[in-house]
Amino acid sequence: MAFEFEDTETIVVRADWLNSFEPHQFIETPKRLTSSEHLLWWLRCYPNSIGLENKGHVGVFTYTSIGGFNTEFVVTIDRSEIKDSHVKSYDNPMKNGKRFLASHDDIRSGQVIQNGSFVIRCKVNFKFNLEKLRAPIPSCEDSCIVKVDRKTLETYQPGQGIIEQKQTVDDITWWIRYFPNGTKPENKGHVSIFFYIIGGPVNMKCSCAMPIGGSLIKHYFSADCEQDGARGMSNCFSHNQCNLANSNNGIIDLVCTVKFRELTKQVSTLTPPSTKTAQDKKRNKRCIKDTITTSFLECQLNGNVAGDYNSTDMKFAKGSDKHQWRVLHFPAGILAPSNGYIGLIVEATTTDTITVIMNGVIRIEGSPFEKKFSMLVEKDSSQSFPKLISHEDLRRNGGIIDSKITITCEATFEEYLFII
Repeated sequence: MAFEFEDTETIVVRADWLNSFEPHQFIETPKRLTSSEHLLWWLRCYPNSIGLENKGHVGVFTYTSIGGFNTEFVVTIDRSEIKDSHVKSYDNPMKNGKRFLASHDDIRSGQVIQNGSFVIRCKVNFKFNLEKLRAPIPSCEDSCIVKVDRKTLETYQPGQGIIEQKQTVDDITWWIRYFPNGTKPENKGHVSIFFYIIGGPVNMKCSCAMPIGGSLIKHYFSADCEQDGARGMSNCFSHNQCNLANSNNGIIDLVCTVKFRELTKQVSTLTPPSTKTAQDKKRNKRCIKDTITTSFLECQLNGNVAGDYNSTDMKFAKGSDKHQWRVLHFPAGILAPSNGYIGLIVEATTTDTITVIMNGVIRIEGSPFEKKFSMLVEKDSSQSFPKLISHEDLRRNGGIIDSKITITCEATFEEYLFII
């Protein structure tokens, strides 16, 4: 069945934003419904465009949630001759517009600005068949609020970061690390925001919003991540913008949002971004490898009760004087509900202040069994495996040799020496 849908949206831009916004920062309208519940559209305005090379211009883009339609849209600025129009078919979600719809000089000339602001207007016409509309890509979304004290921003040195609490959604663990005074000297005077994840491969769409007056200034990026790593924004918000932001006794609520969706193609591993050479990037992440082996008797499978365990000694990882770890095994399970299973806990701690991620694999001698895991290592971190393997599978897969079970845990401590 064919449909045609027309709509109009406006976005009001304050004239002082032409100077106070930095490239890549934007405001956007709420998502608008069409005659299809899955096809949404919205406007996004960059008062100082995208990229330093386009600074001094206003950029405007039109977006949709899905593809599979024909559209015609016209973008104008009230009280001016400025206009952009387009007619096109989209198989994928639409992102179309101009990084330099108008220069700041054009905006400031004539009668464009009225009462300290100007209006951007977009008229759209969608034509589509319901059966040809693309289905939305499955995704999951999560968010957190980072509380930033603008009174203390200048007391931090570039590179000094604060790690927020970890959150988990759909088996993906993510967290924020922010730098109140930038990641390096050239970012000083800015708040830098970085998103860390464990649990790829995924595509992640990340945004950070700061309230000023009745609007939200946003910064956004999208990245593919094969396993784990970090991406972020070194010049997310300037200290001058923080001083203008809405606050409660100087505390600003930054809203950080992330949307994950499954990757449809192979991508390279996501690592912390850098402007350095490829050889220098390798030095940003130091890897320390270590192995722990522990064993127990077959008779303990039935002779022990849930909660009984033995532990290896807490030891420093080979080549490190900061990272310690140990392995605890539970022959009859960690808790009563996991009776009939072997349980395992990996504990790790570090005195380091940089980001440390442990990537590990657990193996059982004589068996093809293999369990991979990742975790952020801070003070007194741990990861539990209440049902590592059932006693039945252990026996069936040859995991008992000479009436003994031997478990090996190989770990790599990845030290992100410098985030950028």
